[in-house]
Amino acid sequence: MRKLTILLALSLTPIFAESPALVVDSAHVAGQEWVVQVFNPASVSATAFLVGTSEKNFTSMDFLLGARDTHALLPNDTVEVKLQNDGSGEPRILAAIFEDGTTAGDRTWVSHLIFTRRLISNDLPRAITLARHAIAQNLEATVPAQWFRQWDERYRETNNGESHPLWLAAEMVFSHAGRQKADEPAQELIQTLEQVQARLAESKPGLW
Repeated sequence: MRKLTILLALSLTPIFAESPALVVDSAHVAGQEWVVQVFNPASVSATAFLVGTSEKNFTSMDFLLGARDTHALLPNDTVEVKLQNDGSGEPRILAAIFEDGTTAGDRTWVSHLIFTRRLISNDLPRAITLARHAIAQNLEATVPAQWFRQWDERYRETNNGESHPLWLAAEMVFSHAGRQKADEPAQELIQTLEQVQARLAESKPGLW
């Protein structure tokens, strides 16, 4: 079935047209969601991809930023993605980035993936500094949770209500800790963010 899916994907691609390097292996509706199986037929691992049904209905997975515990989509590997079913069509691969720096898909969608990486890379030092400050001040976790919530609110005000991935993730880390001291969640957050920082610094294509 998988070989048939790949052959069909290739046969339906016009000659000389750029074919996507990832394929939708299968997709079915469950409730209000699409459940999509994304397959990598390429000879190199994918580090990020974006799947969607329209310009307004899409989702992305970036393994450098922590998706699937940072395990890239290896050759001949499959990963499941869930996407809102808004009636706008069937899911398709919009863009992908590969470990060697090559990309596939529309330039606008590829830029979207790279922009998100650049956004995170720019703000990582600030997030790490805030987490270290929470430790130094011996604060309850609710306090840094509020800091990151405020940063996210500021971001949403100028970005059509869309949350900042880093501020949102950091807020959740501290919110889940409740009223305990911020030391332990802050240390775990710092370690995770420093790992992300290192992966982004070595990522291809370069962010700058």
